[in-house]
Amino acid sequence: GEGPAYFLHAEETKTFDKTLWVSGEGEKSKATGLYVTGEDVKLTNEGTIYVSSGEKGKSWQNRAMMAGKGGEALNNGLIVAKNAYGMSVESVGPATIINNNGIVVEETGAGMELGGASSSTAVNAGLISVATPTKEGNGGMPRFGHGVLIKDTSNNEFTNYGTIEAAKGATAIEVQVSKEDGVVTGTTAGNILNFEAGSKIVGEVHIQAEVTGTVINANGFQGELALNNESKQLTINVKDGADLRLKDGYGSIISDAVVENGKLTASIWQSYTDAEGKEAADNVF
Repeated sequence: GEGPAYFLHAEETKTFDKTLWVSGEGEKSKATGLYVTGEDVKLTNEGTIYVSSGEKGKSWQNRAMMAGKGGEALNNGLIVAKNAYGMSVESVGPATIINNNGIVVEETGAGMELGGASSSTAVNAGLISVATPTKEGNGGMPRFGHGVLIKDTSNNEFTNYGTIEAAKGATAIEVQVSKEDGVVTGTTAGNILNFEAGSKIVGEVHIQAEVTGTVINANGFQGELALNNESKQLTINVKDGADLRLKDGYGSIISDAVVENGKLTASIWQSYTDAEGKEAADNVF
């Protein structure tokens, strides 16, 4: 169909434990499986949701779960998003999305999206797996794959306790702002990324040049981070015994780095040719 459509709109706390197929076939289709609104209202998925977009459908308009106006969407089951989004926040009122189990992204789309109301919250305590984007589809628009996408929204907080895996051509975490004909048309500012002890990120963490004021907190996080920061404002806080290692070759700019109780390892001020013969650069502090 055309326009917004929901299988279930919860305005009181509910649990879904069945199998659901959601598809947005048309160019204007906006299909959502489970939608929750209202302060302190929680909608939990204990089942399986398959969400997809048709040949003319747009991935960002179709999703498995969405929360708005103070609501909380919680995934304890499985979400498979093919040319679609797994979980997102709507544009009205801050809300919360939480993944405790599994989200799989196929062909194009995002596992979790903070792209609606500012001051919203997203938490991954399970697995988000993103495949390599395919060449065709997405209503003729460019293809992409992101584990977590933050775009055109500010003062949000994402926390990772689990695992994010992004295949070649996809990113684990993507922080963007909209542009039209090279002109910035949105605002993405002051967002916080928390990487907790025991969490794992496989794939690139990309922050677009026009994004401002992003903060990365390595809260006991142990491991390498493929950080590709193109913005001029990025703060990294290393604490709680964290051992954060920035992968070489991205030339990230870190405007502020604070190490309270932990270790930050990064190469700086070095340009070179990588193993594939491509020009690469290290980080700038």
